[in-house]
Amino acid sequence: MNARGPEKVSQTSGPIISASLDPDNVSVSDLDRSGHAIFAEWRPKRPFLRRQDGVYVLLRADDVLGLSSDPRTRQIETELMLNRGINEGAVFDFVRYSMLFSNNEVHSRRRSPFTRTFAFRMIENLRPQVSQLTETLFQDLKELDSFNFVEEFASKLPAVAIAGLLGLPPSDIPYFTQLVYRVARCLSPSWRDADLPDIEASAAEFKNYVQAVIDDRRSNPRDDFLSSFIRATREAEDLSPDEGLAQLMLIVLAGTDTTKTGLTALTGQLLRHRHVWEALLKDESLVPAAVEEGLRFEPPVGSYPRLALADIDLEGFILPKGSLLALCTMSALRDEKHFAHPELFDIHRKQMHWHMVFGAGAHRCLGEALARLELQEGLATVLRYAPTLSIEGEWPTVQGHGGVRRIAEMRVGFRRQI
Repeated sequence: MNARGPEKVSQTSGPIISASLDPDNVSVSDLDRSGHAIFAEWRPKRPFLRRQDGVYVLLRADDVLGLSSDPRTRQIETELMLNRGINEGAVFDFVRYSMLFSNNEVHSRRRSPFTRTFAFRMIENLRPQVSQLTETLFQDLKELDSFNFVEEFASKLPAVAIAGLLGLPPSDIPYFTQLVYRVARCLSPSWRDADLPDIEASAAEFKNYVQAVIDDRRSNPRDDFLSSFIRATREAEDLSPDEGLAQLMLIVLAGTDTTKTGLTALTGQLLRHRHVWEALLKDESLVPAAVEEGLRFEPPVGSYPRLALADIDLEGFILPKGSLLALCTMSALRDEKHFAHPELFDIHRKQMHWHMVFGAGAHRCLGEALARLELQEGLATVLRYAPTLSIEGEWPTVQGHGGVRRIAEMRVGFRRQI
């Protein structure tokens, strides 16, 4: 098969239920289970769906891009937490003090200490180290008959990279990655009230871990980013202790969970589209394009939130003032207006100049360059060391439609040469 020819695959997992769906009363579980099919049916008909929890899910690329920086909207702050009845505790403090959930001067002040470290040029200088990290991680896996790609490779790569960047002890990686996975559920609409005790306990434990690392660096400064960050924020007095703690928690969390999903989903799609996999084996220069298409086809972040500050009219459909919005990248990245045959996985398609999965405006993802670097080097390493890799058992599905999406397991093995 021609390597340029895209191959059609199923758009969704689970039953297609949208024929009987009420677009003004959609359940989170229906969107989690059949999101692509529901979005594809309703995107041509109306600009948004309304979930049962009152959140408006924006479906079209132009609206997602426009509303992300529209002065009639702002980033949510503590609204989602308060909407769930949470007004105190470790999870609430993480949201309250984080740059992710802040606006204007407060957002700029919390974000600015990290902008130079995560700048494109600075991150690109890390490529040799990240490449070496990925090769080291994959060495032991080559000898296994099969393994869970999620846990053994995709979760470890970003965790090792962020630990190296911040100067966290490598021995701590298994500990903080499992905490991050549990805390990150608060960034998705899919968690249940019954999940809150574990999320809260994990957030408190994660907070204590990061605080202990900060205390150690104050007593034993090193030549690394973390020591420089602590010294600079203390001298400038720009961030309160709670704010400094929350930013470091966010950097660790955001730097691990999303890339894990992105790398697993991308590798799974390439193994499903074997002709594309073979093309990449022959020409590694196609890797960046494969990464961009993977992020479009199954984005690791399904949506990002906003609050409507005024009534907003979209073709006669009204978003009321005060409503919570989910700007759905999962739907927008398959908008037929911007992507021809969006249900096809095609690494040769022309992508948008600014990839929507990283957001837009002042809140565009700080770790965009690092995420791309990890995905490119991770995929290149898998191609180089495991050209005969194949899926064992069920094909993986990306779960969720909002916030950070998940893949629980992807078992892979090697087609041994006889």
